Amino acid sequence: MNKKLKTTVSTLIMAVASISIAIYAFKATQPEAFHRISDGFAMEEKTPSPDPSVKKQKGHQVIAYYFHTTFRCTTCFTMEQLTQKAILTGFPNELKNGRLVWKVINVDEKENEHYVKYYKLYTKSVIVADIKDGAQVRWKNLKDIWNLVDDEKAFTRYIQDETQSYLGKS
Repeated sequence: MNKKLKTTVSTLIMAVASISIAIYAFKATQPEAFHRISDGFAMEEKTPSPDPSVKKQKGHQVIAYYFHTTFRCTTCFTMEQLTQKAILTGFPNELKNGRLVWKVINVDEKENEHYVKYYKLYTKSVIVADIKDGAQVRWKNLKDIWNLVDDEKAFTRYIQDETQSYLGKS
């Protein structure tokens, strides 16, 4: 084997080993709740909610969040408006009786930064969270909002269906 090939192979092996060690170290330092999360869904197990307002809640409640940053484009504003419209028109009784709560949160504000890590946010997002007796039992990032933003009817149906699936579970 020539020297250049040996050097290349050695470099690749070191890179793979370094990446493996970094991934292991990252996972080992994460809270236990991190390990129960798969594809944006929390398993049916109570975990502390990142939202301080839910700790005092009794019974079943669903929270629909729209998370954004200070800088937003037209599409981001459209997603917020469509989500709000879907929630307000689809669930007026649930909003009125407090079973469903609609929140818009700017994660660039210091008091809201913790949501980014908790929900693994990397862009503007709609999250539906299921709260039972002040503890979050599951949540879902509605990632298809980006694919459906140009189709208001499909977008609305998606938001309402996902929200209803959380309201339907008691």
